[in-house]
Amino acid sequence: MLEFALSGFLFLLLIIVTLESAIAGFRALTTQFIASEGVRRGIVAGAPGDPRLTAPQLRTFILGLADSYGIAVAPTDIEICGLENVTAALRCNAENMGNSEQFLYVRVASSTPYFLGVMNIDLLGAALSRNEKF
Repeated sequence: MLEFALSGFLFLLLIIVTLESAIAGFRALTTQFIASEGVRRGIVAGAPGDPRLTAPQLRTFILGLADSYGIAVAPTDIEICGLENVTAALRCNAENMGNSEQFLYVRVASSTPYFLGVMNIDLLGAALSRNEKF
Protein backbone atom coordinates (compact mmCIF):
# COMPACT_ATOMS: atom_id res chain seq x y z
CA MET A 1 0.00 0.00 0.00
CA LEU A 2 2.84 2.39 0.80
CA GLU A 3 4.46 1.64 -2.54
CA PHE A 4 1.25 2.54 -4.36
CA ALA A 5 0.94 5.83 -2.43
CA LEU A 6 4.50 6.84 -3.33
CA SER A 7 4.34 5.72 -6.95
CA GLY A 8 0.83 7.21 -7.36
CA PHE A 9 2.03 10.55 -6.03
CA LEU A 10 5.03 10.56 -8.37
CA PHE A 11 2.87 9.57 -11.34
CA LEU A 12 0.37 12.35 -10.56
CA LEU A 13 3.22 14.83 -10.18
CA LEU A 14 4.62 13.73 -13.55
CA ILE A 15 1.24 14.23 -15.23
CA ILE A 16 0.81 17.70 -13.70
CA VAL A 17 4.31 18.81 -14.73
CA THR A 18 3.76 17.48 -18.25
CA LEU A 19 0.48 19.35 -18.64
CA GLU A 20 1.89 22.56 -17.16
CA SER A 21 4.89 22.33 -19.50
CA ALA A 22 2.61 21.84 -22.50
CA ILE A 23 0.59 24.92 -21.54
CA ALA A 24 3.74 26.99 -20.98
CA GLY A 25 5.10 25.83 -24.35
CA PHE A 26 1.85 26.79 -26.06
CA ARG A 27 1.98 30.24 -24.50
CA ALA A 28 5.64 30.69 -25.47
CA LEU A 29 4.89 29.78 -29.09
CA THR A 30 1.84 32.03 -29.10
CA THR A 31 3.89 34.95 -27.76
CA GLN A 32 6.38 34.42 -30.58
CA PHE A 33 3.53 34.22 -33.11
CA ILE A 34 2.08 37.49 -31.81
CA ALA A 35 5.43 39.25 -32.29
CA SER A 36 5.84 37.77 -35.79
CA GLU A 37 2.31 38.73 -36.79
CA GLY A 38 2.86 42.24 -35.40
CA VAL A 39 6.01 42.78 -37.44
CA ARG A 40 4.32 41.33 -40.54
CA ARG A 41 1.41 43.71 -40.09
CA GLY A 42 3.81 46.60 -39.58
CA ILE A 43 5.74 46.01 -42.79
CA VAL A 44 2.76 45.08 -44.99
CA ALA A 45 0.83 48.19 -43.98
CA GLY A 46 1.94 50.99 -46.25
CA ALA A 47 1.53 49.04 -49.47
CA PRO A 48 -0.24 50.94 -52.25
CA GLY A 49 -3.81 51.57 -51.14
CA ASP A 50 -3.07 50.61 -47.51
CA PRO A 51 -2.30 53.47 -45.08
CA ARG A 52 0.94 53.22 -43.13
CA LEU A 53 0.51 52.28 -39.48
CA THR A 54 1.91 54.28 -36.61
CA ALA A 55 3.58 52.64 -33.61
CA PRO A 56 0.54 53.19 -31.32
CA GLN A 57 -1.76 51.63 -33.94
CA LEU A 58 0.55 48.62 -34.23
CA ARG A 59 0.64 48.32 -30.43
CA THR A 60 -3.17 48.31 -30.36
CA PHE A 61 -3.22 45.59 -33.04
CA ILE A 62 -0.75 43.47 -31.04
CA LEU A 63 -2.73 43.93 -27.81
CA GLY A 64 -5.92 42.83 -29.56
CA LEU A 65 -4.18 39.81 -31.04
CA ALA A 66 -2.74 38.84 -27.64
CA ASP A 67 -6.15 39.22 -26.03
CA SER A 68 -7.79 37.04 -28.67
CA TYR A 69 -5.27 34.26 -27.94
CA GLY A 70 -5.57 34.61 -24.15
CA ILE A 71 -2.04 35.91 -23.57
CA ALA A 72 -1.74 38.63 -20.93
CA VAL A 73 0.38 41.44 -22.38
CA ALA A 74 0.59 44.96 -20.98
CA PRO A 75 1.12 47.91 -23.36
CA THR A 76 4.49 48.53 -21.71
CA ASP A 77 5.57 44.96 -22.58
CA ILE A 78 5.55 45.71 -26.31
CA GLU A 79 8.60 47.30 -27.92
CA ILE A 80 8.45 48.61 -31.51
CA CYS A 81 11.56 49.99 -33.20
CA GLY A 82 12.64 51.04 -36.65
CA LEU A 83 16.31 50.17 -37.06
CA GLU A 84 19.03 51.14 -39.49
CA ASN A 85 20.77 47.77 -39.25
CA VAL A 86 20.27 44.38 -37.61
CA THR A 87 22.79 44.91 -34.79
CA ALA A 88 20.87 47.97 -33.59
CA ALA A 89 18.16 45.67 -32.16
CA LEU A 90 20.16 45.53 -28.95
CA ARG A 91 19.97 49.33 -28.64
CA CYS A 92 16.31 50.11 -29.24
CA ASN A 93 15.83 53.47 -27.51
CA ALA A 94 13.00 55.21 -29.33
CA GLU A 95 9.66 53.82 -30.44
CA ASN A 96 9.03 54.26 -34.15
CA MET A 97 8.02 52.32 -37.23
CA GLY A 98 11.14 53.16 -39.23
CA ASN A 99 11.25 54.11 -42.87
CA SER A 100 11.21 52.05 -46.02
CA GLU A 101 14.28 49.86 -46.41
CA GLN A 102 14.91 49.93 -42.67
CA PHE A 103 14.29 47.04 -40.29
CA LEU A 104 11.22 46.80 -38.07
CA TYR A 105 11.78 45.09 -34.73
CA VAL A 106 8.92 44.01 -32.45
CA ARG A 107 9.42 42.46 -29.01
CA VAL A 108 6.52 41.15 -26.91
CA ALA A 109 7.03 40.08 -23.29
CA SER A 110 4.60 38.09 -21.20
CA SER A 111 4.55 35.92 -18.10
CA THR A 112 2.76 32.65 -17.39
CA PRO A 113 2.18 30.79 -14.12
CA TYR A 114 3.89 27.44 -13.80
CA PHE A 115 3.66 24.47 -11.45
CA LEU A 116 0.18 25.28 -10.12
CA GLY A 117 1.02 28.97 -9.78
CA VAL A 118 4.00 28.47 -7.50
CA MET A 119 6.34 30.23 -9.94
CA ASN A 120 6.13 32.32 -13.11
CA ILE A 121 7.95 31.84 -16.39
CA ASP A 122 8.84 34.97 -18.35
CA LEU A 123 8.14 34.63 -22.06
CA LEU A 124 9.63 36.72 -24.84
CA GLY A 125 8.69 36.82 -28.50
CA ALA A 126 10.80 38.87 -30.89
CA ALA A 127 10.59 39.41 -34.63
CA LEU A 128 12.68 41.38 -37.09
CA SER A 129 11.90 42.11 -40.71
CA ARG A 130 12.88 44.54 -43.40
CA ASN A 131 10.54 47.36 -44.43
CA GLU A 132 10.55 46.96 -48.20
CA LYS A 133 9.96 49.96 -50.39
CA PHE A 134 6.73 49.72 -52.41
